[in-house]
Amino acid sequence: MLLCIGLVLLAYADCRLFFFLFNKGNFPEIGFVEFLKVSWFGIRFDLVPLLYSNALLIVFLAFPVNFSNNKIVRWILKFIFLLTNSIALFANCVDFAYFEFIHKRTTFDVFKLMSEQADMGALLPLFLKDFWYVFVIGIAFVVALHYIYNAFFRWYDKGKEFETNTIKSIALKSLVFVFVIGLTIIGMRGGLQLIPIDVVNAGDNVAPNSIPLVLNTPFTIAKSTSLTSMEEKNYFSEEEVNKIYSPYHIKKSGSKFSNSNVVIILLESFSKEYTGLGGGISYSPFLDSLMKESYCCVNSYANGKRSIEGIPAVLSSIPSLNEAYLNTVYSSNKISSLASVLKNKGYNSSFYHGGKNGTLSFDSYCKLARIEEYYGRTEYNNEADADGSWGIWDEPFLLNYAKELNEMKQPFVSTVFTLSSHHPFTIPDKYKQQFKGGKLPIYKCVQYTDNALRLFFNRIKKEAWYKNTLFVVTADHTGAPSDDFAYSAVGSFQIPLLYFKGDNSLKGVDSAITQQIDIMPSVLGQLNYDEKYFAFGTNIFDSTATRYAINYHNDQYQYFYKNVMCSFNGKETKEIIQINGRNLLVLSNLNTCIDKPEIEND
Repeated sequence: MLLCIGLVLLAYADCRLFFFLFNKGNFPEIGFVEFLKVSWFGIRFDLVPLLYSNALLIVFLAFPVNFSNNKIVRWILKFIFLLTNSIALFANCVDFAYFEFIHKRTTFDVFKLMSEQADMGALLPLFLKDFWYVFVIGIAFVVALHYIYNAFFRWYDKGKEFETNTIKSIALKSLVFVFVIGLTIIGMRGGLQLIPIDVVNAGDNVAPNSIPLVLNTPFTIAKSTSLTSMEEKNYFSEEEVNKIYSPYHIKKSGSKFSNSNVVIILLESFSKEYTGLGGGISYSPFLDSLMKESYCCVNSYANGKRSIEGIPAVLSSIPSLNEAYLNTVYSSNKISSLASVLKNKGYNSSFYHGGKNGTLSFDSYCKLARIEEYYGRTEYNNEADADGSWGIWDEPFLLNYAKELNEMKQPFVSTVFTLSSHHPFTIPDKYKQQFKGGKLPIYKCVQYTDNALRLFFNRIKKEAWYKNTLFVVTADHTGAPSDDFAYSAVGSFQIPLLYFKGDNSLKGVDSAITQQIDIMPSVLGQLNYDEKYFAFGTNIFDSTATRYAINYHNDQYQYFYKNVMCSFNGKETKEIIQINGRNLLVLSNLNTCIDKPEIEND
């Protein structure tokens, strides 16, 4: 069994080598040593589809009772072995040529593309002609599999004469069977980590541009079967859309680049309504006081409802539309981030989160975003400060983060993500009398995290680097709602957002709409970044920029502009809502805007 699996694994390795050789121009920085390193990490990803494809064979060969004398069983096993492994290897071969066109490993959406190609029958002979070598190599693999399988069973049959069927031998075989099945399941998961490996994990140990070499095509197709690609829309011509919007940012002013440090603080489940901006009782007195010393955005929106959506939005300016970016077929694409952009200016980068390493693939995202250091619960290494569920309490983790910042080489861009304001909504025993919260269980957690934030700033405000640092404080998404407005399509996305400089040089109140994906371009705007970069958001410090927000709610795209929210299903506008503070006026469709000239004109 090990010989058979090992030989198929070798075939996967051969596919990786061919893939590299045929596409070497796409990997100019990969030499022989680096290729060996990438191939080593690729074994983990090769084993996943390999073990799934050969699961029946593994069970048959490891089973305590021998059924190999049954010719029908053996024929079925051979058929399944050749079929599944041939399909997997052929899929790998396709990317020898196809990668040049899409610059990523093939995903399941290719089948949808083929089904929509009306002239596929006419195109197939052209593919066979132009890429004949792909089919030749694929057929060679199938022939090799056939000979390997036959040779394997000839060897297997020779060994049967030494078999015994005593109670002792069957008991031993049963233990081996359990052990083998256990190892197989672990291999199918890609290891013992918190969740099974996915495409996004390919960047854990290699540079982002090496990810296609680590992956294999059967893996990317299998992992994307339940994912949907976004349908390409053409509402405008290329010329029209370039006049309206471009994600490419080019510096306009002649100001000199500032190498200020950047610290981004993401507060778990912190709704705007929990703060002094919410119009009710505030549970965040320190954050409220910090807002008065900052450039405070009082009309800010989250781009999603989950942490896995909020982090790419804040750090990479990637909005979440019908699915979180990390859960889409695009998760292995090359992306930019504050860390990758500022790396060109000599910045060090880091991400701190007190949760278990591997939670929601945050550590894998950091690799994709070229964030150099990930610091989680494992690195904190003190379970005495754990909350018993999610990870390390916010207070000790933030105070440790203050210590870490003091030791960082400047300039740095660093993010810390809190976790205590989360279900099951507990706080340390020593604070249970001090923070009693209110009608929602999360309120006492908000009070606790707000106090931890106060202690953090008190710890760092006298440090030499503090005055040369731009702080951004916001939420990953909103938390539990308390009233009808907070439940609404508008209120359920409202979060706090402030920009604060340690030297108190940045102050003001901004009432225009902003969103999480604006943070990256706004930070770069404050630093006077002087090179071209890619971001879907807007620099809020650019007076000429159009201010808006987008998110996805109840299968509808939501677009916020001035005092209006437009709900759109991808084909037509479904609803217009006029926003007046916490009061919402629903206008059923565009026709009802005739009596609202201020809306109609916009």
